Amino acid sequence: MFNYVWFRSDLRVQDNPALHSALTGTAKTEVRAIFYVTLQQWQEHAWGANKIGFVLQCVVELQKDLATLNVPLEIRYGNTFNDCVSDLCQYLQQQNVCGLYFNKEYELNEQNRDTKVIRAFDKTAVKVVCFDSQCLIAPSLILTKQNTPYTVYTPFKKACYEYLYRHPVKLISIPRAQNTKVAAFSIDPKLQKYLQNPILKLWPCDRNSVSKRLEEFCANKIDQYQEARDYPAFQGTSTLSPYLAVGRISVQQCFTAALSCNRNEFAVGNPNIVCWISELIWRDFYKHIMWHFPDLCKGYNFNRKYDKLKWDKPGKSLELWQTGNTGIPIIDAAMRQLVQTGWMHNRLRMIVAMFLTKNLLIDWRHGEKFFSEHLVDLDLAANNGGWQWSASTGTDAAPYFRIFNPITQSEKFDPNGKFIKQYCPELEDVSLKALHDPSCYLTAMELQMLGYPERIVDLSASRQRALSYFKNL
Repeated sequence: MFNYVWFRSDLRVQDNPALHSALTGTAKTEVRAIFYVTLQQWQEHAWGANKIGFVLQCVVELQKDLATLNVPLEIRYGNTFNDCVSDLCQYLQQQNVCGLYFNKEYELNEQNRDTKVIRAFDKTAVKVVCFDSQCLIAPSLILTKQNTPYTVYTPFKKACYEYLYRHPVKLISIPRAQNTKVAAFSIDPKLQKYLQNPILKLWPCDRNSVSKRLEEFCANKIDQYQEARDYPAFQGTSTLSPYLAVGRISVQQCFTAALSCNRNEFAVGNPNIVCWISELIWRDFYKHIMWHFPDLCKGYNFNRKYDKLKWDKPGKSLELWQTGNTGIPIIDAAMRQLVQTGWMHNRLRMIVAMFLTKNLLIDWRHGEKFFSEHLVDLDLAANNGGWQWSASTGTDAAPYFRIFNPITQSEKFDPNGKFIKQYCPELEDVSLKALHDPSCYLTAMELQMLGYPERIVDLSASRQRALSYFKNL
């Protein structure tokens, strides 16, 4: 008899309820694991080579981790989720399977896939057992007194605090190894090109490296997080987002590590630690929103009144934004960081998103898609939530009249221009004032000699245009 653990965005052995439950069942039941590569489906979801490569790299490491537990991980292939469902059902029926264990995913297509699997085994001897592990608190457990989902973050956070006081987070240990031999499975050679992506070297995902990243953040950076997180030249954030996105580490592990630095408190105590924990709860917030409002997975505005917005045609402006050639150094440096590393500092994500949607009046969906195609830490709920926040179309979004001035942001959060110089080296020798705003202090000829573009839009005029447009709507 076999129990199968179906891995998806939970690529870890520690704090994995599905794996733990399968391995702590009856001793006579052997546990095996399975993972599906659905390349066409991933690409339809706008996953780029960075995200695909990172997932595959984590699967390779997961195989090694499971091998220490004598659990073989088989990699199977299908173009789409539908292929995955039909293959999984047929494959398990051919085996002597008594149980299928997995952790839930909250996006619409993923939910539909899982529902089909559950229904397929409904009248069979296969027991399907699923768990909530993507969030600190499952989406069904945090509702208003009217039994409706929270759509504003602050009361949502308060409700989470109340729940967490009543239900403390408990980590699930790594289960004991079983007494079976492990079969060796490998990645299809056709997918090796994704694993050879040089960006992946920036994001090692063996268990020791991931654990060390969390430990070092808690030991050396979390005490300065509240202020340091806004300065892109200083690595003041945890940079754990890629590992959270694929479940190489759980949000519960991050939460409990922070608690241990703050006398087991999460709402009071060290304001830096409380601030980081509140960011973990923001992550939950966007996942809960996507679960309650599945139309977000289809690209709809959360606030449907903004469906009437007539965005400008993207054209050349979008291309210049994508390539980091807008003539605004903080924007260009941020976009170049994204393309070169597969990651962008969170403060910069807000700045570039607001510039695209407000100063250029380009539909946020173009930005969301470009981020999807390049981010190693792509998470649909967080990416969609962040873009709609900046565009003022989302839940608890920035009001339309709150428009970041990228020059002011640059002077405040990269005061010495260290970050700009790293990604815009052509500006390394200009004065500090010109570094933040070259078009204001340098002539067209001087910019041409430097090989840096003139600013593509007047910030003041474009701001007024956006204000007028949103107000009239």
